[in-house]
Amino acid sequence: MVVGTNVHPLLMGANMHFLKGARTCTILIGHERALGAAMKIQTASDLGALVRDRRGARGLSQQALALRAGVSVRWLKAFEAGKSTAEIGLVLRTLGALDLALSVVDAPGPSAVDLDDVLARFDQDST
Repeated sequence: MVVGTNVHPLLMGANMHFLKGARTCTILIGHERALGAAMKIQTASDLGALVRDRRGARGLSQQALALRAGVSVRWLKAFEAGKSTAEIGLVLRTLGALDLALSVVDAPGPSAVDLDDVLARFDQDST
């Protein structure tokens, strides 16, 4: 599912909380036109760093991006620094201002590994 900059009104006031160790979903960020080149985001710091790097690559100051996205410079500075409670509506507007889209996919669940089976295959390969 790709979420653009048009956000359902119920989500506008929602906050994004990145919980350490939470493995319920993976957030992928990529160009709206080429989501195949997606980047895995696991923390608010990852997302802030991506925005900061993309802003720099585009030659935009924080003030210019804030104006383009309709956010305050203070909010953008905190977001780029990894603010974990950034408002989702503002995050999506900022991503949109950089021609980025957000896609959320299920994270791989914990897989049960039979260690005996792995070791048996390793022993077979080494002989």
